[in-house]
Amino acid sequence: MESRFSTWLYSIVYNAAISRIRKKQPDTRTIEHEDYDPALASGISDQVDALTAEERKHYIKEALNRLHEEDAAILVLFYMDDQSVEEITQVTGLTATNVKTKLHRGRKKLFEQLQHLLKTEVKSLL
Repeated sequence: MESRFSTWLYSIVYNAAISRIRKKQPDTRTIEHEDYDPALASGISDQVDALTAEERKHYIKEALNRLHEEDAAILVLFYMDDQSVEEITQVTGLTATNVKTKLHRGRKKLFEQLQHLLKTEVKSLL
């Protein structure tokens, strides 16, 4: 099966980034962990909708930075770089099922991070 050049390039960049990150000292932070509450989703969604495009980029980037590097990379490849699940499997070496699972869990973790960031921001404004 022939792969696109971009898939090959993403694979090299992904592996180099993961290797570099693993060599770095982990940045540990304590984060208040609250159970995921689907009822809060609409409230967080409304807050995100009220933000400007630049503010959205800032909060999404900050939330992605707080995720595990592999989770963040898979979310970026899928949503920002428009890579398919098949292309992500070629880049990461993970199975399609594993990529789908990581996408599902990554979205949930991203939501939790956004929820925490926005709640902190609202508290600082009050």
